[in-house]
Amino acid sequence: MNRKLTVAIVQPELTPSMSESLERFQAAVEKVMSGYLKPELIVGVEHGLGRELDTVPGTMSESAPELPEGAFYNTVPVFGPDGSMIDVYRKKAPFKPGEPSTPSGDDHYCLFDIKEKGIRIGVQVCYDQFFPEIARTLALMGAEMIVCPALDPMEFDYIPEVIPRARALENEAFYIWTNGIGNTPSATCCGRSIIVDPKGQVVYQCGNVAMTYTEVLD
Repeated sequence: MNRKLTVAIVQPELTPSMSESLERFQAAVEKVMSGYLKPELIVGVEHGLGRELDTVPGTMSESAPELPEGAFYNTVPVFGPDGSMIDVYRKKAPFKPGEPSTPSGDDHYCLFDIKEKGIRIGVQVCYDQFFPEIARTLALMGAEMIVCPALDPMEFDYIPEVIPRARALENEAFYIWTNGIGNTPSATCCGRSIIVDPKGQVVYQCGNVAMTYTEVLD
């Protein structure tokens, strides 16, 4: 079985508009799919689909009937090649007091399989990365790769050089940490998305500009 996986990072300039965010993401996907390396997995960033509150999972700010009015989850969708939604992950550990989203409060860990390659991938979001137990649980459930969409400001631009490498090394798994650029209501994001191998070595790190990057991982 071919165990090589072609992965693309989409590191966008962030905007609160859902429609504009989707347009930018669509353009980025079309760009990477037209390249000579066709990605089999595309990873976006935290709030990469904007900040408008909606009930549809995957808008990143997801309202739900069990939440009080105005409250929301920080939600990541996983879609298959046919456009069907495979799973939905709600962030377990929002950064408090700075992040207004509601913790998921459930025992769901998001893992999905790329069956053609026999590869299992786990999902976490931003501040989840600071809790080693979350990544370890994903690894114990079979994840050989962990993806972590994030939204970190310039003040924390050292984080991708520390946490992703530690999580990769201690779990012997690939770790992909992604981050947008540009301004949010409270900060300026640093970009610097990174791919780390199971030895904790950096495969590639983006700069602090809007960009896409595609890599073949073995």
